[in-house]
Amino acid sequence: SPQLYFTISSVIIKSLFTQEEGDIRAFQELRSVIYDILVDYYSDAEQNEPYLRLSLCYRLLHLLDAYFRLSLNQADQESRIKVICSYLEQNYAEDLSLQSLAELFHFSPAYLSRLFKTSVGENFVPYLSQVRMRHAVEELISTDDTVTEIALNNGFSSAAAFYTNFRRIHGQKPLEYRSAHRVSLPESGPVMAAEARRKLGEHLNYFRAEKTVEPGMTLTVSTDMDRGEALPQVFTRLINVGSAEKFRLKTMQQALQKARRDLNCQYARFWNVFPPEVYEGGAWSDFSLLDDILEILQENALTPCIQVGGERPMNLEDRFDRPNTLRVFRRSEDLISACRQLFDYLARCLPLDAPVLIELRASFTEDEGEPGEASYGDVFLALRELLRRRLPQAKLGGPGLPLRHCVEQNTFERWDLECCCPDFFAFVAYPYRAVPGGVRYVSDPDWISRDLDLIRGALRKRGEGDIPIYITEWNAFLSSHNFFHDSVWKAGFTAKLYRDTLGSVQLIAHERTLDEKDGSTRQILSGASGMMTATGLPKPCYQAIHCIRSMGGYVLAREDGCVVTSVGRHIIRVLLYNYKPLNYKFYQNDAKVSEPQGLRQYLQDLTPRSFRIQIAGLEEGNYRVKTFSISEDHGSILDEWLRKDTVPLRSREMLILTAGASPDLRISTLRSHGGILSLEYTLEPMEILSVEAAFDK
Repeated sequence: SPQLYFTISSVIIKSLFTQEEGDIRAFQELRSVIYDILVDYYSDAEQNEPYLRLSLCYRLLHLLDAYFRLSLNQADQESRIKVICSYLEQNYAEDLSLQSLAELFHFSPAYLSRLFKTSVGENFVPYLSQVRMRHAVEELISTDDTVTEIALNNGFSSAAAFYTNFRRIHGQKPLEYRSAHRVSLPESGPVMAAEARRKLGEHLNYFRAEKTVEPGMTLTVSTDMDRGEALPQVFTRLINVGSAEKFRLKTMQQALQKARRDLNCQYARFWNVFPPEVYEGGAWSDFSLLDDILEILQENALTPCIQVGGERPMNLEDRFDRPNTLRVFRRSEDLISACRQLFDYLARCLPLDAPVLIELRASFTEDEGEPGEASYGDVFLALRELLRRRLPQAKLGGPGLPLRHCVEQNTFERWDLECCCPDFFAFVAYPYRAVPGGVRYVSDPDWISRDLDLIRGALRKRGEGDIPIYITEWNAFLSSHNFFHDSVWKAGFTAKLYRDTLGSVQLIAHERTLDEKDGSTRQILSGASGMMTATGLPKPCYQAIHCIRSMGGYVLAREDGCVVTSVGRHIIRVLLYNYKPLNYKFYQNDAKVSEPQGLRQYLQDLTPRSFRIQIAGLEEGNYRVKTFSISEDHGSILDEWLRKDTVPLRSREMLILTAGASPDLRISTLRSHGGILSLEYTLEPMEILSVEAAFDK
């Protein structure tokens, strides 16, 4: 039967296609598709995204057919040598010689020898020896076979010949090499599969290290305001405090002062505001906690944003894992009674025109009791009526559920929007999908854009497309013990989230301000989910949000890795980022990283990226350019802490750590030519760069 032949040897391709950049790109794209297939496989995407898996398979077939398919009838030397090398890869253990190979492929031995030397860059015998040695080394470190058995199994004429070649290449005896590199494989079962995946990861990481600078972006941007888009700053309007009791922490009060100063926040959001007795319909007698909260908010010129509808767990993942353990109002009248007392208190203490935000959170499951999602609309109507009588300028919104969840569970169908007419829609955003028995991490880096498209489509269908969308919580992970929370990777994740939500939401806030204290350790960092440490030190995520705060109100361009804004015509502000998606190793690790070292191994690639931004329509003259860089070298408290060997630090040492973890500030002067200012930068993996170019009169 007819057979198709493909060759996918990097050694052969590099030697044959040094002048053909298209073929080299095809080979790189093939690697990229294989990475995507591995990510898809280990993230278990087939349950909800079968067509994504099919599309990856068809991409793989297309690349193989278009660039790597061979025919034995092809007359050109390159195709013939590919077939010969492919044959050697499959039959290296046989008794092969130049004479026998020449006869098989209908060449003379002399011609085949010249063809091999010209095309591959090596003579036939050394090349075949390398192929055999590579396979022999694999058996040496992964089996218990004797050296003699390994030599004969892989085509060597004798153990002595194998010894001689091995010592020449590796500089030591085979048994010494085995002792130093031994892989202890289990006999069978899931551990065997895990070990196979680990070896596969090491193999792929070897090729990943060969990459150089990713092809750069060249972008020409006009400062014409008519071409720009006026967008208000929404990324720093709100800060999440957490449970109401957090306000009494000194570190939280200091964090609020810092956030107000650095980010210019308007709202502070909190939950768990009700005392235990009101959950059973009792009277609210002690308002001392709320007194303290309002005083702290007033000192920092912040307005309350209060989530009601049930107590919150310490970690959002508990919502999915243990939803029935949460304290909730079992009867809707108890919730309405509690909110009536809360609104009465706020009306006594705040001005009538106070723009308070109230978010009514719905239940994740309908069997948690009232108010479940089925009765959510009735409760919302009752609270809206109570709120308008007491605080006319206050706004009420909901449901406080994940974006995609609301579409998939038909939340809007059960919520009569025409009667409720919320002032805003509130959602939470995490890159997870519900699956039977829990949730799984999403491998799609554009998940937030797709989820927002689903929400907007559902709302437009119901004629409610003009109601503001607030994402009152977002984070990269549900787990509060994941060291990516503390890393510069999350700064890049934050920058990409900013770019992907521009113009789509009217408010968006990080899930937590401070890390939860981990009583089991004295470590500064523990992988907790805040944007500051438990002691108030800013993490890369906070530094990134600080950079976003400085962006201008007119968006001139937004591309993958780049957002260009302006403040008038004389100040340009740019945000660049080199975000790296996570690879299959992260997914096979259950989407959790519990050790602070070695985070780079979980990234799809380690390629730097170059940017060339040309700003047109500027006045001729000098421009003062300031850059703030957040990378592993600057602005990362995790990497600075690792450089201090992760030991507990004293107060003075903590100050030194904080100083070392500040973003890198650089100031220079550039001149525009012909009204065009050129900005050129190369970013390391995970690095983000904030640039301000101001006309220097």
